[in-house]
Amino acid sequence: MRLGFLIVCMAVLAVTLVHIRRSELVARHQIQRLEAYQVRLRRTLWRQERDMGYLTAPAQVRRRAMRMALIPPDGELPAELAGATAPQRTWQR
Repeated sequence: MRLGFLIVCMAVLAVTLVHIRRSELVARHQIQRLEAYQVRLRRTLWRQERDMGYLTAPAQVRRRAMRMALIPPDGELPAELAGATAPQRTWQR
């Protein structure tokens, strides 16, 4: 009787151990997939940041503005757009 109880307990322990190991394997696989996905997202983010930096560079902005006829082809901007600042008002209440 005692021997049968020990065999059953050891079988339950073995099945539990197999289940835990399988769960651990599934979790590791999921972690690996998520890390690969994170790498792809970072790569996409870096590419978008690079493109955004290129597109917002002053020379690129000027070229696009000339293509859209927002500024004259000679590139001369009005003083307020070229960076000259008007006198700043100080508001007081």
